[in-house]
Amino acid sequence: MQPLYVAFIMSPLMEINGDDVFYVLQVGLTLCWCLGQVSILTLAAISVDRLLALFLGLRYRHVVTLRRVTVVIVWFWSTGALAGWIQMQIIDLAHKQASVIGTLSLLTMIICYTTIHLKLRHQHAQLHNNVPQGTIALGGEAPLHLARYKKTISSILWVQLAFVACYVPLGIVIVLYLNGISYIVRRVDQGLL
Repeated sequence: MQPLYVAFIMSPLMEINGDDVFYVLQVGLTLCWCLGQVSILTLAAISVDRLLALFLGLRYRHVVTLRRVTVVIVWFWSTGALAGWIQMQIIDLAHKQASVIGTLSLLTMIICYTTIHLKLRHQHAQLHNNVPQGTIALGGEAPLHLARYKKTISSILWVQLAFVACYVPLGIVIVLYLNGISYIVRRVDQGLL
């Protein structure tokens, strides 16, 4: 993305044709939409993966298989490519699609990490009563090393919080843009503009 942005910024100095600048900008925006969608969906999938790891125990490897992960990854990239294509064709639809994907992904992350937190807190209370220090047993299955799991969850959560902090301004702009467009359309329909 950055080389395309540099080409766009440098175009007046390098006397690049206006059509070429438009194509560079279009490629950059398409990549931005595609990679943004894939990133958001991947973060939501990591949340679900950690939740499944906590609740499934030994069954995790049987449920989360390489084939299923491959299907999910292909679906993410297909969704990202579709987002890029929609952005080139119908920008309003792209904003709505991004809003839906972003909101659902954010809700998925919040629900997963809240559930993980509550489950770990419940297991921590049981830890002091039943199980040797540092491990928890989930449903009679193999013990999970509590400190390592908490560190993994903490690291992933920090990455996701940084990602959300970076995307919140864009989300606000998109919502304001969509509301502004709908306001203008209503005014035109009423014959006021």
